[in-house]
This record gives sequence, structure tokens and C-alpha cells, in this order.
Amino acid sequence: MTELDGRIAQYDVALGGTLAAKVPATVDAHVPRGIVISPHGKSAYVANAIAGPTLDVDAKRKQRVSRLKVKVFCLEESCEAVIGGKAVSRRGKKKRDAASAKRKKTIKLKRKSLSLELGERVTKRLRYRKHRKSVKALKRALRRKRSRKRSKVKAVVNVTARDAVGNSAHESLTVRLKR
Repeated sequence: MTELDGRIAQYDVALGGTLAAKVPATVDAHVPRGIVISPHGKSAYVANAIAGPTLDVDAKRKQRVSRLKVKVFCLEESCEAVIGGKAVSRRGKKKRDAASAKRKKTIKLKRKSLSLELGERVTKRLRYRKHRKSVKALKRALRRKRSRKRSKVKAVVNVTARDAVGNSAHESLTVRLKR
């Protein structure tokens, strides 16, 4: 961070360990509160008193329909998080096709609220509304779509975190579902 203008320079580590400037090369720091390293050690964040909490959401990119799990972590402060989302199944090959939009099946995930302390990482198993019926419908869709390579059943998980001041952050994650 530069002392004169309150901006932070951001970099990626390139092959060979050299630093390469990101685009944009600098971002406004507003009121910096410290530096936090993510649990996996791949990212460093500058905590900010004005922006919402820094949220780290992680999940396997391909998971079973009945055992959908998500890991949530608030990096620089304790926060309240709400996890929700939906599972989407399409029958048509093209996403933009009008007939395909009619054959789209959407099943909502039950919302879960949780409190995260500073540095606490929580793994939550997500369930669908009308869980048994929904799992059967998604498995049926996956069986039906085996012959088509382009058709996929996916879940979109949304996580919103709010800190004690009321600032919020949102992160979304897409997971491919399998039987």
C-alpha cells in the first residue's frame, strides 16, 4: 500500500515466482484494517472498514445430488452468513432455446443461517425443499441425460455474509451434480 494516495497495488505470482501486476494494477483501500491470508494460503486480502466482510466459499466442483456440501469462512472478522441457492436441470441442448426454457426444472435449496467467529471455517450440508422428492427428480434427470454430453444438472449456491456494522458481501458458486 502506498502512503501517499491510500491505494493498494495487486499482483499475481507468475511462473518462476515473479510478480505480475493485475488489472487494474491498484485499487482504493479506503480505511485499511490489516492483511489476512486465506486458509489455503493462495490469497492475501486487505481488510477494509468500509467494505463488507471478506468471504471465502469453497466446495468440490462435482458433487452427489444427495450430499451437497459447502465450506464457508469469514476471513477478517466474525459474521452472520446465509446460505441458499437452487438446482437447475435443462432438457434442451441450447441454453438460449425458447423450448428449452420451458423444459427447465428449478429446485430451491433450503436456506441456512449460521454465525461464524473470526477464523472459523464451517462445512454445511445443504438440503432441498421437499428433499426426498427433489433428490429423486434430479437423479431421474441425470439418468435421462447420460446420452447427451452437453446437458448438465447443476446447483448454484449463494452465500451472503453480514458483519457487525451491517456491511454485507455476496459470493456465488456453481457445482455440477452427479448421481
